Amino acid sequence: MFGWVVADQIRKCSNSSSYTRSHLIRMENNINIDSILQQFWQVEKLPIKKSFFSEEEFFQTHLKSTCKINEQGRFVVKLPVYRDINQLGNTKGMAVSRLLTMENKLKCNSEFEKEYKGFMKEYGEAGHMSPNKDLDSSKIEYFLPHHAVQKKDSITTKLRIVFDGSCKPPNSNSLNSVLGIVQVLQPDIFTILVRFRVNKIAFTSDIKKMYTQVLVDPEDQILQKIM
Repeated sequence: MFGWVVADQIRKCSNSSSYTRSHLIRMENNINIDSILQQFWQVEKLPIKKSFFSEEEFFQTHLKSTCKINEQGRFVVKLPVYRDINQLGNTKGMAVSRLLTMENKLKCNSEFEKEYKGFMKEYGEAGHMSPNKDLDSSKIEYFLPHHAVQKKDSITTKLRIVFDGSCKPPNSNSLNSVLGIVQVLQPDIFTILVRFRVNKIAFTSDIKKMYTQVLVDPEDQILQKIM
């Protein structure tokens, strides 16, 4: 769009250690410089901070009023139910159906079965799930169907279990659709790539099971049942 661009550092004088940056842009003859420069400044313009929408305001208030830290120093949060929870559909039948399909698949692949059951066992031993002790049928509950995603070339985790909070029964809502949604806090890939070029050395790291380090309030765990 801007033609050829050359950018580099230029030493101010032969005996100086300080540098100044120089940019040279060669424009094509048939390009309107005024319009191109206007687009350039629009791209470079700092974004205006957006005001919170009502859903985001709800989430901020909900988090501040319900988030707590338990005796082990871990965060405990309540699910941000933003819409009418009575509109949740009954997903128990769908969860059972997917479980039976998964069991048939496991019977045909012993290695896959070993990895799947191993993941579930580790998940339970880590305290991320526990046997259901709530027999009160009057409470609204939601079952999360689950399936496996394999990545055989992965060095760390070759199999992950995905719990489907978007499962939507006919004429009903899914769990994800009744929860509040806020703006994305992590930087987008473009920002990461641009920032990656700033310094000569870059570090990368991974947080093991990051999302499971935050606990869900016991009162809301009935909305995250699995078969």
